[in-house]
Amino acid sequence: MAREETNAQVLNNIDSEFINPIPVLYQSGYLTIKGYDPAFRLYRLAYPNGEERYGFTESLLPALNKHIIW
Repeated sequence: MAREETNAQVLNNIDSEFINPIPVLYQSGYLTIKGYDPAFRLYRLAYPNGEERYGFTESLLPALNKHIIW
């Protein structure tokens, strides 16, 4: 997940059933806004730095894979 595109509604919606992990990753700082396309009203998300990318891929992702069916 190097880049992701999403809209404001998704970014602001944390679902108690945890169906979409993008809002949680954004609001916890694992993803940051890198751009915005006003024509489609989409935000381009990416890791803010190498430390966040490493933390996600080496720690958080393996833990999530044990508990979530993608």
